[in-house]
Amino acid sequence: MTVDCAVYPILVDLKVTKIVNDDTPDVNDVATFTITVENLSAYSGTGIVLTDLLNPAKFTYQAHTPSQGAYVPATGVWTVGTIVAGGSAIITINATVLVAGVSTNTAEISAADQTDPASGNNSSTASLTATLTEVDLEVTKIVSDPAPEVNDIVTFTITIANLSGLSGTGIELTDLLDPLEFAYQSHLESVGVYVPATGIWTIPGILGGGSVSLILNAKVLVTGVSTNTATITDADQADPVPGNNSDIASVNATSSGGGGGGIESNGDLSSYIALRKFMRIKENTTYLLDQPENLPVFGENLVKGGVIVPSSTLKGGASNILNYLPESGPVNSKAHISTPTDLLTMSNAIEVFSADYFTAEQKRMGVIMAMTTPAGEVYNHTKMICDRLSGGTLENVRFVEIRGHRFILSLISQENGEMDYTVSFVAYENGNRFSVDNQWSKEWYKPTGTANVYNYQVWTISREATIQLVEEILNRMDLDHDITILNNGSQRIPSVFIKNGAYSNGNLNLTVANPAGASEITIKGTYTQTEQSAKEKLSEIWLPLNRQLREQEVSVPVGHLFDMGFTVANNTDTGLDELYFADGAWGRMAEEDGGIIERFAVEPYSVAAGEDEYLLERDAEIAGSVKTYVSLFRNLTTRKEPVDLSAYNQMEFEASGTGTVEIVLVKDGIPVWSNQFRKTISLTATPSTYRIGYKELTSLMGGAFSAEDLVTVVFNAIGNQVSSTPFEMNIRNLKFNKPGADIDPANPNFSISAYPNPFSRSTTFNFDIYDTGQVRISLLDITGREVDVLADRSFTKGQHQIFYENRTLKAGTYFCRILFNEGKEVVKFSVIN
Repeated sequence: MTVDCAVYPILVDLKVTKIVNDDTPDVNDVATFTITVENLSAYSGTGIVLTDLLNPAKFTYQAHTPSQGAYVPATGVWTVGTIVAGGSAIITINATVLVAGVSTNTAEISAADQTDPASGNNSSTASLTATLTEVDLEVTKIVSDPAPEVNDIVTFTITIANLSGLSGTGIELTDLLDPLEFAYQSHLESVGVYVPATGIWTIPGILGGGSVSLILNAKVLVTGVSTNTATITDADQADPVPGNNSDIASVNATSSGGGGGGIESNGDLSSYIALRKFMRIKENTTYLLDQPENLPVFGENLVKGGVIVPSSTLKGGASNILNYLPESGPVNSKAHISTPTDLLTMSNAIEVFSADYFTAEQKRMGVIMAMTTPAGEVYNHTKMICDRLSGGTLENVRFVEIRGHRFILSLISQENGEMDYTVSFVAYENGNRFSVDNQWSKEWYKPTGTANVYNYQVWTISREATIQLVEEILNRMDLDHDITILNNGSQRIPSVFIKNGAYSNGNLNLTVANPAGASEITIKGTYTQTEQSAKEKLSEIWLPLNRQLREQEVSVPVGHLFDMGFTVANNTDTGLDELYFADGAWGRMAEEDGGIIERFAVEPYSVAAGEDEYLLERDAEIAGSVKTYVSLFRNLTTRKEPVDLSAYNQMEFEASGTGTVEIVLVKDGIPVWSNQFRKTISLTATPSTYRIGYKELTSLMGGAFSAEDLVTVVFNAIGNQVSSTPFEMNIRNLKFNKPGADIDPANPNFSISAYPNPFSRSTTFNFDIYDTGQVRISLLDITGREVDVLADRSFTKGQHQIFYENRTLKAGTYFCRILFNEGKEVVKFSVIN
């Protein structure tokens, strides 16, 4: 008898089944995949591993639930472990469907201890065909009184309109009142349920072409500007125009002024622009544009009588551009003339006029700028293109209806809290008709004919007021000629746009609004390295985006430059965003008979920024002859708001040349030029490094220098006041810093600064002490009264931070004082609403 002693392997037949709960979902629905692994054998299966990795281009993982083992979403590996004979294991995976069309997902056994005799059933695939059901929901929000008093009750009306032919379902809107600014009183919704504690309004559905509304009544708690936002945060259907899913209403806002005018969206005239800003600072004329008593009153009868005309280079008299401007504006405001006449030498305008609309309380409610350009040309500057990289933030862009046509309206908030609801358009005569056009990009305007082009930019404190002013202009034009509005619905606005940004050390740091869910943007444009360089083409830059984030920060490596005009494209539609950035410019100035400038040059910056340094990029040199003085200056930015450099304690630069140089650090808070802080140095032909400590600067009015509001750095070549003598200045590597070597125990320096400043909710106070000891840090109001104590204890030597969350301080100016070893330092800060 023969005995078979062979050892046969244990065979375990594992079967995988995969199903999906809905094989015809809508895009953005959550699909649930159920994967079952069955053991069809008489033996236990061990060491079982299944792989099911979602395709990130088609699905976004949400959650999973296994009956046993562990699943890792990043790798798709489910470590199942052991399944007994005849048993099974189940896992469900939830994922959001991202794209329309057919999508498949496969699960398969990737490892097991035993051999499977029927490997053909070791995998399973589930397919679904998604449909993109789109419903365009538009949110609008208005306030009953845009200029209330404290304790007044205002009514916010929020409307959601379904602009599509299909019903929208499962809609959720969030509008939570800020308890520091508004006290909730009552509400009334036309449908659904609103919960004041969460700010969530749940709407079961809106029929195609229908609308629903929510009324919110609230008490105003603070002075100054307060804003309130309503945003759709959920819906069953995709929205093809996500840019109109939110809206903002403001109370007690003011608009930015028209007297600042626009600058060309290129750097060709940078020297003129730099000199213009410098002279306005030096002559202290900027503030006059914010005071209506200093501005002439605009009157329609004065226009008709020829008393008021635009600043013009036209021959043969003024055009009719002013005939269409109203003398009254929002909230019973009256127009005052604020025309920036210097735009005629700095732009392509041949007529310039602006009117600021002020209330009796001297609050600016709006502005109309009117510029005439030659036939075939449009004005080179718009607020949407230039404001966002010079301190403004594009909060929203959408279509609004004016005289039955679509116009593009943008909401731009400024650094100082000003709010500008903006519409720009052009008009030109064709025969006996006016053609009116409104586009996002100036490149998309195509004016025809031989007539000059009227360019209007209108901005006010609210959407309704801006629409009303634009309608008023068009209605007045209609009295002269019939109007053809070219806005036939073909305008394009970017579904992905840049909200704001800033340049720093070779990088543009941008905030991208991505309501369309784009996964990438492409940047193209031109740039100049210095104020005097020729334009160069920027290499195309591609940047990935997280399509799940409606807003995100990106850093664009552009290299050291002076200015840059560029477009931003995205991979969801053909809409282009367009922006322009310019750094603060180097400039020069010589008074008549005070000196002659024979050479002025700007060179690219020669070194990279060190840690904790603020660079004023590019190097400058100037030469000529001087009798009284000649100024070489560097504006810190192009915008009107100052820069807070209180985190540093000295200015450093390399210089060579001849003669005596007076250095002036210009503060926004000092209106009289002679009272600015300054220091005098002597230059030699050999380049030297100069370090000017803040404590070395002096002023005729006395006191200590503080750097929380700097606008310009000036180098004055000083003459002998009698006869002209040659001079030369070469300034290199200009920067602000705070080297540790400046903290000298023999000279008890210590400092304190605040960032951000100004702030609304919170800030961080940074302080530096040279030794261990008792420190008292307190907050003072403008009268010097102590209103809060942040610390009164011992601190160790070195740098420290105190986070401060504002719960009691109202809007205004305050001081933070540090007392240490019988010395004190103070930093001024502002609280804004």
